[in-house]
Amino acid sequence: MSSFEESQFGIPVSEGEETNPQPPVPSSSRTGEPSEGQTSSRKRTSTVWNEFDRVMVEGVWKAKCKKCAKLYSCSSSGGTGHLKRHQESHRMHDSHAQTQSTLNIQGGLLVGNFAYNHENQRKALVKWIVKDELPFSLCESFNFEEYVQLNLQPAYKRTSRRTFRRVAMTNFLAMRQSLIETLSTLNVKISLTSDIWSASVGSNCFIAITAHYIDNDWQLNKRILAFRAFDFPHSGQQISNIIYQTACSYNINDKIMSITFDNASNNNSAVALLKDSLHPMLDGNLLHIRCACHILNLSVQAGMGMIQDVISKIRNAVSFIHASRSRLQEFKELCINHGKRFKKFKLDVITRWNSTYSMIHDAYPYKNLLSAYINDRGLGFTLTETDWNKGKILEDFLLSFYNATNVLSGIYYPTSCSFLQQAYIISQKFAEHRYDDVLMPIIDLMESKWNEYWDKICPMHNLAAVFDPRVKLNGVLILLDAYSENMNQDSESAKDEVKQLLYDIYAIYDEKIRGSRTQIQTSISSSSSSRSSSIFSFIAQRRHTHASSSSSSSSSLSSELEFYLRNDLHSAYDENQIENLDVLSWWKSVRNQYPVMSAIARDILAVPMSTVASESAFSAGRRVLDEKRSRMTGEMVEMLLCFKDWLDAEARLQDKGGHNTTSSDDDDTNTTED
Repeated sequence: MSSFEESQFGIPVSEGEETNPQPPVPSSSRTGEPSEGQTSSRKRTSTVWNEFDRVMVEGVWKAKCKKCAKLYSCSSSGGTGHLKRHQESHRMHDSHAQTQSTLNIQGGLLVGNFAYNHENQRKALVKWIVKDELPFSLCESFNFEEYVQLNLQPAYKRTSRRTFRRVAMTNFLAMRQSLIETLSTLNVKISLTSDIWSASVGSNCFIAITAHYIDNDWQLNKRILAFRAFDFPHSGQQISNIIYQTACSYNINDKIMSITFDNASNNNSAVALLKDSLHPMLDGNLLHIRCACHILNLSVQAGMGMIQDVISKIRNAVSFIHASRSRLQEFKELCINHGKRFKKFKLDVITRWNSTYSMIHDAYPYKNLLSAYINDRGLGFTLTETDWNKGKILEDFLLSFYNATNVLSGIYYPTSCSFLQQAYIISQKFAEHRYDDVLMPIIDLMESKWNEYWDKICPMHNLAAVFDPRVKLNGVLILLDAYSENMNQDSESAKDEVKQLLYDIYAIYDEKIRGSRTQIQTSISSSSSSRSSSIFSFIAQRRHTHASSSSSSSSSLSSELEFYLRNDLHSAYDENQIENLDVLSWWKSVRNQYPVMSAIARDILAVPMSTVASESAFSAGRRVLDEKRSRMTGEMVEMLLCFKDWLDAEARLQDKGGHNTTSSDDDDTNTTED
């Protein structure tokens, strides 16, 4: 009930407590109201009294609304106009509610009854603010309130930012508890990624920890488990402590399959300590995964330094044009005059080679126009045909690295089974161009950096490829031979290692699922295939030779592992189906046929090949922790980023980068006048 009542003119007046009728004050002091024992000389005939009760409050008669219990003056001299106006406000509200009783959204998303609820609205608004990384001050905006009341919902009321923070934290903790229960009950292994970020605003550092797992519907999931303020020193001990504490807080410390780090030395120390605390399977041989995209970046950056003069010319040309709106307009007119569609190029980020690749790729079709516009400006450099040829040769060579980076950065599809294929493609590029006049010095440095980390491919990468049904063990052995030949390495130790790992991990899961350990012989043959495409065609062509060489020593033991390896997938699919096979859907369809192998696949295929998941959290952190919110506490930052990630996960939007941005070739923003 409102703490104010309204006078006959609709102006609020103080409201007192209702009481049972008491003897009224003398009529001389309360004009128009009957004194005790008197009755009103005038009968109340207005229909408005059907919706009001006449009650006594502190010795004064009041009209009490039957719907909202508001109190109004009801003196005989005041009339009933103010009561009718109040009655009309209820009719307008009821009419508005009636028009919203059925809400139909085009596309069949929702058809049903809608009733406005302030608490539900507040929860929904919190979700919107968190998902779009908006400040909580929005909820206190008078302009926002006016917009909603006039256009969406007249009953909307502003809420303080403190209340919104409290609602957000309550919802976050509820979702966190639900996630804990989900991860605790899932009968799967969980893989982690972790990385450290230094905020550009303030001096805070944060450590992000993400979990990756395949749920009961065979969908790959990612969740940020922690985004904690992380004080110095960033030692291996500190890193291992916070990862272990986080795993324990989610009850998954006995479920960790792997942890993907970048190549910092403190991460190596952390892994050694985590092996003792997490007790991973196979003595931790599969625990440490180096971020593939990070190593790809280091390798490419090492080689690009040899052609930096050409890259700098293209970068400076793009930067010069885009530094001024008038130059952009001149270049636009130049494009139109030569029948080319105007394009606004994106300037690269020097530390991210893939952005440099994109810049060269976008600029090359405009090479003649760029050269014509730049070369007569007296800028201290000119773009020659030789420069553009070198840039094109580099672009073509780096395409394989660019594709590999994109493939291995995925969130909603398995990347662990793709690494060996991408490594083979890159090794083929090294072998083809190793003695090219332009690329030879570049490849020499790139290959040297590559071999610093992958002189031997990580065991997990090779093992995971076995669980791509288009590759299997025989395909892995073929790819290892070809990769080693391209890189001038020996493949025998890697082949022996992956076979032993496969048999060991199968024995562990077989005992767990079937309750008995099965002895697996190490000489298992695979059937050949006659149809496939791309890299799978290469595997198929070599399988005939490989199968015939191993047929004499094939296993006589009938095991699920052997049946999987011998099953000819290619006989049931055409080339297009093989190329576009959804690996997780395939394993879901055969999980009853291969209960042990599918259980291994479910855990192995969840292993991420990069720390992109953590780095995407840092990108969101930069947007949330801006200059206007630089004093936000670490707990609030973690709540906002984890909550946002979990909400995006429900809609499978985590691969969208959190912000929907649009760009246009004709966009003239971020420029200044000459």
